[in-house]
Amino acid sequence: MSGGELARLLIEAILNMERAGLFIDCVVGDGASWNRAMWREFGVGVASNGEIKHKVLHPNDEGTSNSRYLHFLSDFPHLLKCLRITLLDKGGFMLPEGEVRIAFIKAAWKSDKHALALRVMIKVHAVHFTPNNFEKMRVNLAFQLFSNEMLKAMYLYKDDITAFGDPFPTEFFVEQMKEPIRFMTSRIPKKALFPHSRNTQFLYDFLNFLDSFLEDWEAHCRTIHTKRHFEVSRSTTN
Repeated sequence: MSGGELARLLIEAILNMERAGLFIDCVVGDGASWNRAMWREFGVGVASNGEIKHKVLHPNDEGTSNSRYLHFLSDFPHLLKCLRITLLDKGGFMLPEGEVRIAFIKAAWKSDKHALALRVMIKVHAVHFTPNNFEKMRVNLAFQLFSNEMLKAMYLYKDDITAFGDPFPTEFFVEQMKEPIRFMTSRIPKKALFPHSRNTQFLYDFLNFLDSFLEDWEAHCRTIHTKRHFEVSRSTTN
């Protein structure tokens, strides 16, 4: 199905639901190519000048008050699942800081599993590293892979995991991902996103970090000629 066809179906569905008494303000979808094509039909995306457009006039309000907007949201858990699947399937990927490798986390888990004292990775099991096709789609497993639990384990078992190289790039990547997961999955308003909150400022800082980092990231990835080549483009993160 083309992006144009999907856009027309979406408008028809929204109008029918609004006629039934529902209010549709947001469209949430993952980053699949057909969804991106549909977004482009609405003019949603990043312009050549870097401006991000994430909303359009509501199809049920056009020509009247023009006060309502239809917002387009990218599914955050889907991005995390894609990162986890890539990390598991390819074994790792490159950052300018070095190589992020699942081997570091797995080695820390094995050391923790055989620890005689208290364990620090009590929520981590074999399914995190060798999932079947269904388990690859479980959001909670993706969230747990990028968590404080992993950072603590890699710090505690640093002597065991350095046999695989420098763990810093892996620790750096997990550190960058865990905070957005925390406030994007909050179940209470105090820890969620709201205007002028600490988490909102952190989100802006995180987006600015991605924006400034991606140019180096993309340039670095284009110079890599290994089987673990993994590239995150600017369009993926916007």
